[in-house]
Amino acid sequence: MIQWTEKQNKQYKYFLYFALTYYIVFPIVYFIVPNVIDKGESRASGEIDMMFYILMIIAIVEPAVYPLIEKFQISTYKKNPDKMSSGGGTQSFGFLSDNAPQPGSPMALYFTLSLIKATLVVACYIYGLTVFFMSNDVSYIYYFYPIGVIWTFIYFPRKSQFEKFMEKIESCGPTN
Repeated sequence: MIQWTEKQNKQYKYFLYFALTYYIVFPIVYFIVPNVIDKGESRASGEIDMMFYILMIIAIVEPAVYPLIEKFQISTYKKNPDKMSSGGGTQSFGFLSDNAPQPGSPMALYFTLSLIKATLVVACYIYGLTVFFMSNDVSYIYYFYPIGVIWTFIYFPRKSQFEKFMEKIESCGPTN
């Protein structure tokens, strides 16, 4: 078990700010948008139904690809940790920029992978929004929300995942 320093606690809270934004705030906004705008007539057709089913399959399967992405990123990091970077645009976040991970650090790799996970999950909600905009039928969006919620529960960052990841990176070290 890793002993948490004050800096690690701050950086973990930094990750949680982004996780809350991606996993909670964005889906709420995507849920509000179809209920606020003028929907017009529903355009039900075979093409929209086909697009709905294709995007539904992608929403179910796409986040499951994350473990492959993680393995690739970790192996790349181990080969050359100095060339890995993340957190390039943190200067504009004020108090958050003090807690941003240093480029090339294991924390930066964890942050990058966390953003990838969050993006894959948020894509599930965006697919529902896409079908809504194409069909003007708000009922389509509701099929994508349970999928997004399930992936959120699977991928939402926890301290145990963070510790396990850091132990994995630090125990193996770079392999040249």
